[in-house]
Amino acid sequence: AVMTPGSHCYFDHYQGKQEFEPLAIGGYTPLSKVYSYEPIPDSLTPEEAKHILGAQGNVWTEYIPTPEHAQYMTLPRMAALAEVVWSPKESRDWDDFATRVERQMKRYQSAGYNYAKSAYLVSISTAVDSIKRRMSVSLSTEMSHYEIRYTLDGKDPSTSSRRYVKPVPVKKTSTVKAGAFRSGKLLGKVSEQKVYLHKALFKPVELKYPYERYDGGGEHALTNGLRGSMSFNGGGWQGFHQNDFEALVDLGARTKLSKLTTSFLENTGSWIFFPMLVEYLISEDGVGFVSVGKFDIPTSTAHQPPNIKEVLQTLKNINARYVQVKVKNIGLVPDWHIAKGEKAWLFIDEIIVE
Repeated sequence: AVMTPGSHCYFDHYQGKQEFEPLAIGGYTPLSKVYSYEPIPDSLTPEEAKHILGAQGNVWTEYIPTPEHAQYMTLPRMAALAEVVWSPKESRDWDDFATRVERQMKRYQSAGYNYAKSAYLVSISTAVDSIKRRMSVSLSTEMSHYEIRYTLDGKDPSTSSRRYVKPVPVKKTSTVKAGAFRSGKLLGKVSEQKVYLHKALFKPVELKYPYERYDGGGEHALTNGLRGSMSFNGGGWQGFHQNDFEALVDLGARTKLSKLTTSFLENTGSWIFFPMLVEYLISEDGVGFVSVGKFDIPTSTAHQPPNIKEVLQTLKNINARYVQVKVKNIGLVPDWHIAKGEKAWLFIDEIIVE
């Protein structure tokens, strides 16, 4: 058997954030994920494991029109898979590989190959300090042995920008930009993420129906201050497969409300559609709810490019402790679509309460 799972071995998938990468078929398989692959499943007996000959990297070219593009999708992920299948499990070490693969990339450059620098891209995440009651931003890269420089005012970082050492407190809604630097030179591209501070930040969210596969960051994905990008698998979206969406946010105390906002992703090529209906409700006791906004959204009648729809409701002289969001999934893929009758996806990112 030759192992070739889509989760780790498809090099036609994106290897960085979609907005920074050339067009791809979908998926998300960064360099570190390829390197984490173990070709021999734990469920196999030693005798069965002998039948695993190795693994194969796949590069399907529907979205890859040139040899240079194929090189970009393959390098350096090919090096990661080669080490996975040519080295004993106990000798593999990501940090050591990350140092060596940089030397390999210099060889690519000398040979004139078009290789990806996606592993240098800075990831931006948030957390809350429940004791100090403040939000902080964490920055990291797959290649961890570089300086990360950042700004909070929306300006591009430079060597004179603040160096990231530990999570950075954020006191107001800010645009974070960050980049990896070595010897005064920016490696790869600058990451950008707007971080929203609002009244529901890291408040508990109770879901009536579970999300599937796409967790958006887990328990606090819908109140972590981060909104999704055009990439459905970039980590910012929670996905609901045919199920509707119904969430109850507990603000912890009676709070003055002025605005409620949610956003939804449409990517018809990936069976993701805008909802049919969005409704906002509020309550002071969690029992009796009053509707404060209802929006009907038409279903697309043909393929559309990826798009984000913001659904916003302003409020006046409203106080409540609980905010409920009800969203109607279209349920099944429409008849005009090649996947007609299949389960449709509903994607939501953040419930912003102001």
